[in-house]
Amino acid sequence: MTVLDLRQRPASEWAPRFTDLLFSENEWLTALDPAAARGATRRLVDSLLNDKGAALIGHTNNGQLDAAAAVGPSHWDSAHFGIEVFRLHAFSLAPDVEEPARLAEAFARDGLVPRLASADMVMARVSMNAVRELNALEAAGFRTMDVQVTWMRRRQEHPSSAPDHSIRTATLADAESLSVLAREAMRKAPTHFHVDHRLAAGRVDALYDRWAANSVNGGAAADHVVVCVLDGEIAGFTTARIAGASSPDPEQYGTIPLVAVSSRFRGRRVGQRLVSAALTWLDGQGLSASCVGTQANNFRAAHLYAELGFRPVHAAASMHRWSDAVGGS
Repeated sequence: MTVLDLRQRPASEWAPRFTDLLFSENEWLTALDPAAARGATRRLVDSLLNDKGAALIGHTNNGQLDAAAAVGPSHWDSAHFGIEVFRLHAFSLAPDVEEPARLAEAFARDGLVPRLASADMVMARVSMNAVRELNALEAAGFRTMDVQVTWMRRRQEHPSSAPDHSIRTATLADAESLSVLAREAMRKAPTHFHVDHRLAAGRVDALYDRWAANSVNGGAAADHVVVCVLDGEIAGFTTARIAGASSPDPEQYGTIPLVAVSSRFRGRRVGQRLVSAALTWLDGQGLSASCVGTQANNFRAAHLYAELGFRPVHAAASMHRWSDAVGGS
């Protein structure tokens, strides 16, 4: 198979088609608004074009791209875990290609894998609708660690009601408590990091410690954080963030990246109070919808989100590939 290094060609020759192929990475956002899906794809392509460390590859048929991929180093993850970590940003085939299974496997084998030679581990998130791509990546040594389901809820009007005095905005002084809660919650609902036994458990815990701390210290992890205080202690917390373009609707939407509840307060509807408070804040920002993600087998969270008006709109597999030198594929 002939694989093209797209960076060696003028972007004007391939960037529009490359963008079309990568639309599938964000197609689920059409449930919010087609403009949101197009905007997210445009921003993804722009970021890849600006990331000189990312390999951009493609395959053509009759002069037109029918497969495209982007992969490159993840410097933050590499520094945190002490190994060379890459992220597969995109791996997509045109919907009308001939013999798609054969093309996908050949493109992964001859195009993608050679670009992973310096990576100890590669992470990918691939839509469950992309069966051809999933199968090809598995043939290339990727393994599914978990399945993430994205839930979406349209903005709703909030009738006046008595304030919930158990809810308050988090402060920097809460950072240590939030880190402990995040670590506990993620162990009970393991993510793809926890499932992969090659990753040191202590470093995985530290990842969520940093995430929780960065949510309250003014970093990019969150725009708003609320805690629920019961019996004089923090029973749980949730984060809220505005995603999408820097301009207003329809490309902006709300996200709830992290929800953590102490096991000691199960059964007291802490999760419902927290997510409701986050939604009140997000709806108050004028956003047309909000999204939250959880593992497919986290039925407790799924029940909560459905109860609060969310509906599932997308599912994606979190996949890891390890080099032979580190752990084998």
